[in-house]
Amino acid sequence: MSPELKLFCENLETAFFVADDPRLVESLRELHSLDLTSGLSAEVSGIRNPKILALWEAWDLPTASVSALVLVPLVVTIWADRKVDQHERRVLLSALQDSIFFGTVMKDIVNAWLERSPTAELLDAWRNLVGLLGQLASPTDRKLLAEEVLIMPKTLSHRGSEENAMLERLTQAFGLSLTGTP
Repeated sequence: MSPELKLFCENLETAFFVADDPRLVESLRELHSLDLTSGLSAEVSGIRNPKILALWEAWDLPTASVSALVLVPLVVTIWADRKVDQHERRVLLSALQDSIFFGTVMKDIVNAWLERSPTAELLDAWRNLVGLLGQLASPTDRKLLAEEVLIMPKTLSHRGSEENAMLERLTQAFGLSLTGTP
């Protein structure tokens, strides 16, 4: 892993696994104790695409970074209107409940983020990492990575203009637009 990639992963983990929330700190510790393999990266991300999993392995992404890479778009999208209502909470938990990766650690992470709104630093750290990964990937792989990482926030029902605007910002971090073109 390059020093720049390592720094961007650490910055995202620091912003996502906030030190003042014991659930997030414990989740980070548990994720750091795992070895990143195709099986585990699939488990913590919910992504099953072998091409994406192979890229993450080639880049040597830490398990905690993979988790944050996938969950940050979901968190910032549901908080885009500065609140999480009961409908959004139910839809989110229901969608994640159906995912294989929604085990104890992931449930703790999601519950913590349902109670706290994301900071601008979290979104910036995510965008910085995504920007670097986009440079490392081919244009085809970058588009595939965007589709896979943003699939859950795109499928949330009950999206308003704030959520749609956030999805556009997230998509632009990959150098794309919501239509999938540069």
